[in-house]
Amino acid sequence: MTALAAQLGFDFTSNDSHSFALEFGAWHDPDWSAQQWTRALEVAARRVASVDGQFSRLYQSGIDAAKDELAELIEEGGDVPMRMGRRKVDAEVYGDLDAFFKTCEQLGKSPVAGIEMKSRDDGQMKECAVFVEGVGTLIGRHWAITGNGHIAYSPWKDSIFLASYRDGMPVVRVPYATWKAAYCADKIAMSGAGVASVPTFKLGGREYVQTGGSGYRGIEHGRAWRICPIADWNGETYSYRSICKAWDDGIRERGDDRGLVVKVRGQLCVLESAIEVFDDRPPADSIARMLADRADNEQDDEADDETDDYADRDDAFEPLCA
Repeated sequence: MTALAAQLGFDFTSNDSHSFALEFGAWHDPDWSAQQWTRALEVAARRVASVDGQFSRLYQSGIDAAKDELAELIEEGGDVPMRMGRRKVDAEVYGDLDAFFKTCEQLGKSPVAGIEMKSRDDGQMKECAVFVEGVGTLIGRHWAITGNGHIAYSPWKDSIFLASYRDGMPVVRVPYATWKAAYCADKIAMSGAGVASVPTFKLGGREYVQTGGSGYRGIEHGRAWRICPIADWNGETYSYRSICKAWDDGIRERGDDRGLVVKVRGQLCVLESAIEVFDDRPPADSIARMLADRADNEQDDEADDETDDYADRDDAFEPLCA
């Protein structure tokens, strides 16, 4: 722990940080023309026969759906790059979505040459993705709170296979009363190129802020970010304005707040890593009461527009890419 961290009362040790920015557009879907879509689907249609079992049928359904949509757009003179994207696989082809997940899980235990698989589950959405070179990606998604789900197809390697802040993200049951008043997404969004003063909550000896939440059928979810003093951060730093630009440019995954600078008890800190918190037995009050509750939080004394000399510099939060 640095001397600064000790002085501020941050009860944790520092971690090495890394560069998270990728090349321009890495997190965006390809902006293909009608000709590029046509060539990709032709290649996928030729190679799909080499894919065995359930995946072959799913790929074929996705390819057929994409071909039909593309043909309609070309005939109508529609904007192909704007309209074409992932196509949903016919539900009748896979029947039970659980069967797709089970097949993916088996593939994860016994990998097959030429097939890449990735899965994750943050407690709200479960995802399983399969990629075959030259054929494309299948992604199954299931939303726990609604029970809805689908499988989608794209003829490229989807960005889900890139390293994400959500990979292996801990999902922790924490009483809603512990984290509800640490909501600060609105304060961050209003900070622009400055620094938002934010409240925190403690969990396991570390401090977190809560940047988003949802409530459904008696279950409350929140996205929480662990903080560290800026002196202990070795990666890029961002303001809300510059991190939004990084998302728009596709060099950062949308929602990835690592490196975002905030102010805690008057000191500059950085959002370091995310966890998902939830409570399936919250009290009668709801997420909608966060703002009112936060007004009583002793840690939230500073004005929204408070900044210091660091924030006033023109280059204060430009990504410090390695």
